Amino acid sequence: MIATATATLKPFILHIASICKKSLHTTTITNSNSNSPLRLPLTSLQCGAILQSLTNTKSFVQGQKLHSYMLTCGNLQNNTYLSSKLAAFYAACGRMTQAQVIFNGVALKNSFLWNFMIRGYASDGYVRNTAMEALTLFYLMGKAGLKADGTTLLALLSACADWGSIKQGKEIHCYANTMSRKTFLQQIGSCKELTSTAVHP
Repeated sequence: MIATATATLKPFILHIASICKKSLHTTTITNSNSNSPLRLPLTSLQCGAILQSLTNTKSFVQGQKLHSYMLTCGNLQNNTYLSSKLAAFYAACGRMTQAQVIFNGVALKNSFLWNFMIRGYASDGYVRNTAMEALTLFYLMGKAGLKADGTTLLALLSACADWGSIKQGKEIHCYANTMSRKTFLQQIGSCKELTSTAVHP
C-alpha cells in the first residue's frame, strides 16, 4: 500500500518540487548536480524547502499532498524540523486545528514555530476563542524563555483591538516597549502600517 501511495503522489511531488525550485532560487531541493532530475524519496531538507515555498504562497491543497507524501515515506517520524515547518504551513493557511495537533507533538518548539502559531490564531482575532488562544500561546512562549517577534506583536495588538481587549492590549504594548524602536521596525519591515502605540519608545 505504501508503494502504491508513493507511486500515485510521485508525479505531483516532482512537479511541485520543480516549481518550488524556481520560486526559491535555490538548489536545496535538487540533487548534488543541479541539472539532474529529482528522485524520490526526497530528503528532509528537500521537503522542508518545498514546504517553505508552499507556506509563502499559502498553497493549502499542495501542502496537504506533500504532508501525505511525508507520512507515507516516514519523513515526519521524530523529525522536529519538518514537523515545525508543517505546523507553520497549516498556521499560515489559517488551518489552526491541524496546526495545533502537529504543534502539540513537537517536543522542542523553537521561536519560529511559536511565532507562526500565535500569528495564525491572532489573524482571526475577531473571534474570541482564537484571540484567547493567541494570547495563551504568547504567555506560554514567554515562560519557555522565547520572545515574540515584531510581526507577531503587531498581530496580537490587532487581535486585541478586534476583540476589544484593552487590558491584554496594554500588556502587549508594555512588552513591545521592551524592544528598541529600531529592532521592532526591523522585525516588521514587511508591514506597511504601524500603530503609534506599538512603536512608541
